[in-house]
Amino acid sequence: MWAARRFGRAAHPDAVEEHVLHRAGRVVTNALKNSTGASAGKWTLQQKLVRSTDTWLVTSAEKNVTFTLVLTVEKAKTSGLFNSADRSIDLNAAKAAAKALTKDLVAVATGGYGVKLELTTWDALAAGDYLDRPEWTWESAPDPLAL
Repeated sequence: MWAARRFGRAAHPDAVEEHVLHRAGRVVTNALKNSTGASAGKWTLQQKLVRSTDTWLVTSAEKNVTFTLVLTVEKAKTSGLFNSADRSIDLNAAKAAAKALTKDLVAVATGGYGVKLELTTWDALAAGDYLDRPEWTWESAPDPLAL
């Protein structure tokens, strides 16, 4: 684990990479690929959420992996998770999207691992929380999280 931090990967057990992150990466990649070329109005909730996420933070404890998705208003506008009346991220749609994406991630996780998604914005994320939750660094190229 210690070497992982040094070489750019979030420090977590290799089993988390094998049983959750690698598999979750495929779900995210598919969501991005399947939304490319289609209009935002035709995207699924999961695709909208992935496209609204600026940064993915990941933590693990025991057999539980938590992804903290940092959403931005700009990305929410282009992905369809924006509430024009409130001029903010549509929290109800984002929560529904998180629930749907969580189901997808739980379905691919193996080894008895649980998966949880938390939603936040840069304005709401405390600096200490950001430091405690390392960014999810993609282990293979190309990095779909960099889109």
